[in-house]
Amino acid sequence: MFIIKRYSFSITLCLLIAGCNVEVNEEITNQHPTQQIVEDTETPLVLEESVDQGSIVDPQVLYLDIPVTYTDYIIPIELPLIDIDEAMLTVSKQPIGDAVIVIYSMGEEDQQLYAYVEYNNKTYELGPIGYGTTNNVDYEYATVDALSQSWIKVSGALGANAPHIYYIDINKDTPTAIVISAHAREFDLDGDGIQEIVTSIGTIPYTTIYSIEDKQIVVKDLNKLMNALVVSYDDVENNFVVQFQIAESTSRWILEKDFLKQIED
Repeated sequence: MFIIKRYSFSITLCLLIAGCNVEVNEEITNQHPTQQIVEDTETPLVLEESVDQGSIVDPQVLYLDIPVTYTDYIIPIELPLIDIDEAMLTVSKQPIGDAVIVIYSMGEEDQQLYAYVEYNNKTYELGPIGYGTTNNVDYEYATVDALSQSWIKVSGALGANAPHIYYIDINKDTPTAIVISAHAREFDLDGDGIQEIVTSIGTIPYTTIYSIEDKQIVVKDLNKLMNALVVSYDDVENNFVVQFQIAESTSRWILEKDFLKQIED
């Protein structure tokens, strides 16, 4: 009887130990769902997730600061001199500063509208500015400060959702221009007293910054730099609204010097 009890105790003890091992293994292999999300993500910028322990619905994802480097640079184009001929039908004239912006067509049946600049008794070609008749587009003319200098800004459109903007520099011997086919506005994004040009295009916003670095105009493609699906600028809050993936909630970012920093809720 003593021997039977001994073996019975040994079998019971082994079962208890085996049961403990199973529980430990299950605890290691069955990770928390939010831990799996962090490990499986393709975005290398994730720092951590702020998760309510009672729920894993829509956690706030916190990201590392993102360095903002330029993806391209721009050299303003010199505007060519043109001669006015009878085929150029004037649609409108708009004096602005020391210049006059003239919108014209190449005939009554021509659906394309063009623009040129009259300055210092010379005529400089801009290029396409609109389509159809002048009533199809709300043309805008303004003198703006951006990129450490003054520009004449002429805004038109080449289609229903195709803005076309010229930033004209008449401060040189030969006028030059930057041509932007997107919505464009001027803001001091980083508080250094110099206004950058912020452009946005598309139903799913694609946002770019034009800034000045070492007297060179550079372009910073935020969607590309952030690897984000959506980037838009909120001019009221002076920050960027970003969505990295379709199923992810938006986050807000602010530009500080050469970095985009996430604003924590």
